[in-house]
Amino acid sequence: MPKMFIHASPHAIPLAARSRVAAELTELAISCERLSPADGVRNGIWTFFVDQGDDSVFVGGKATSASIVALVIYALTGGLDDSARGKMIFKATEIIARYGNMGEGPPPIYVVIHEVAEKNWGMFGHQVSLADLRTH
Repeated sequence: MPKMFIHASPHAIPLAARSRVAAELTELAISCERLSPADGVRNGIWTFFVDQGDDSVFVGGKATSASIVALVIYALTGGLDDSARGKMIFKATEIIARYGNMGEGPPPIYVVIHEVAEKNWGMFGHQVSLADLRTH
């Protein structure tokens, strides 16, 4: 039940494409974490688009208007094995590049996965259980 934050300049991922990006990232998360596809679990996977102004993105210490993206994923510890982490990084990059305005060459997309212990993860006032998310 990851939470995904996409930090990018406003033009990097067009508004019209964002729902498709979020939908595909949701399906990817379900697959990689081996979660139940039930609506209750699916509805707990959230994607946030955090628009960065053109004057707030810097590369090498210099402001840039280039379309670069940072995807920060918070997931439960134990939800992803090494293979699933690699798949999540590769496929998430592919999804964002497909819908984004990335230009030529390798897509400038940074992905980081933060794993959080179940005891430190809560939703709707309750701690979350990975086992429950896989069986509901």
